[in-house]
Amino acid sequence: MKKLAYLIVLMFTVSAINAQNYNGVEIIGTLESPDPDFQCATTTGTTTWRLFRDAVPSNCPQKACPGELAGGPFSYVTYTFQNLLNQDQCITVNHNVGTCTVPHGFAILGDTFDPTAPFCNNNTFLGDVGSSVSQPYSFEVPAQEFFTIIIQEVSAPRNCQVGFTIEGDVGCAGGEVLKPLNNGTSVPTMTQWGLFLFGLIVLTLGVVYVYNMSVRTSEVEK
Repeated sequence: MKKLAYLIVLMFTVSAINAQNYNGVEIIGTLESPDPDFQCATTTGTTTWRLFRDAVPSNCPQKACPGELAGGPFSYVTYTFQNLLNQDQCITVNHNVGTCTVPHGFAILGDTFDPTAPFCNNNTFLGDVGSSVSQPYSFEVPAQEFFTIIIQEVSAPRNCQVGFTIEGDVGCAGGEVLKPLNNGTSVPTMTQWGLFLFGLIVLTLGVVYVYNMSVRTSEVEK
């Protein structure tokens, strides 16, 4: 019975990870080491170019790529997400410079970032924070498509804390797609309903256990 219970808990734990919705979740790491609690794909490395900061944060649907500047090496860290809606979604990233001096955050369409190839001419650029300050920027992601957030060094240090939060229904690759109602409210997925029912079952078993223990205790005292 114990093994069966452990197996059930493990199954629901894995399901919870796969169904992780990162809406409002704080993600924070360094330019050389991603957030250890982040469950989706990440990469780190260096480039010989960086995005030009034009002081204009992007808004939906998207912004023209501001261009690149050569130099470096510039350290970077990436975080890849999937739009969990079956419709286009305006994503807001609340960029947080943390303890870093001047990190720059931007987003590209797709789940792959090629550090050797500047991308202003390949139509993958979605938007950026515009300046190395803590502020939001927005961009539109097509239904169920992947996108990648890149935080790039402009100048040292590289081991400082930097991060962001996202406003939008996004998760890891293979996450269950949410089907919004006409008013934009997302319908819970089968996994989310399953987790809810599982929680109710565990709560019910706990109540029954406590009740039985209290009955036994009272009988012993008699």
